[in-house]
Amino acid sequence: MAKFNAADFAVTKAKPLPIIMLLDESGSMGQRLGEGIKIDVLNKAVRTMLATLSHEESQASEFLVSIIGFGGSGAHFIAGTESPVTASEVAYSDLLPSGGTPLGAALIAASQLVEDKERIPSRSYRPLVILVCDGEPNDSWEAPLNSFISSGRTAKCDRMALAVGCEEGDKAWAMLEEFVAGTDNPVWTADQAADIVKFFKFVTMSVTQRSQAKDPNKLIPAKEVLMLQSGDKAIQNIDADGIIDVEAIVIDPDENEERGFRLNRWG
Repeated sequence: MAKFNAADFAVTKAKPLPIIMLLDESGSMGQRLGEGIKIDVLNKAVRTMLATLSHEESQASEFLVSIIGFGGSGAHFIAGTESPVTASEVAYSDLLPSGGTPLGAALIAASQLVEDKERIPSRSYRPLVILVCDGEPNDSWEAPLNSFISSGRTAKCDRMALAVGCEEGDKAWAMLEEFVAGTDNPVWTADQAADIVKFFKFVTMSVTQRSQAKDPNKLIPAKEVLMLQSGDKAIQNIDADGIIDVEAIVIDPDENEERGFRLNRWG
């Protein structure tokens, strides 16, 4: 009779999909944009995303989350200080607007996180880095950004960006275009505060679909994610320059911070 080996019955632990958010909490984020205050809507959107990811986590899916706020005089970890934590473990503290836009400090903190194999293990899937910004950075950000997108483990990350109240051609817009360069992701724009929620719903759909794919390291193009939510007409809302109209994403009135987003499925 063969000997019993407990290892033969061990539950395989899910490979984690790291999600790193770089969130602008500069003083201008406390201003109104359309019907809402930018930072209030951002806080709601992040909480709703975390609720959704918590519900989606299982033995097959694990999301490791770190959140870095940048404003005032520097950057600081809001979640995942020592190492990223699962979505259900995040104790989110609302962003509070103050000071300038020290993006360089946030990029350095994120780079140190990604390059640390103790905090982002090699067995992880390709990380997603999300940048939300409403204005031109005012610290030394150029060199940290160039390093982040061109060298080391950070260069292999997927990157998404949301321009809050910025217009194409602004210096802030150009910075965000540089941030997503080399990916299949355009710069998203929020002309109304409510568009921030729509962007985070898109991000949530993207990462949940990745986690359920045969190869979560293979990135799902933005057009396919939009088609999942809105059908073929969504493609018509991506213009010749690749700018996405977030009206393509429908927000269900029942969606809230406690229950999360209601997501459609493939097929």
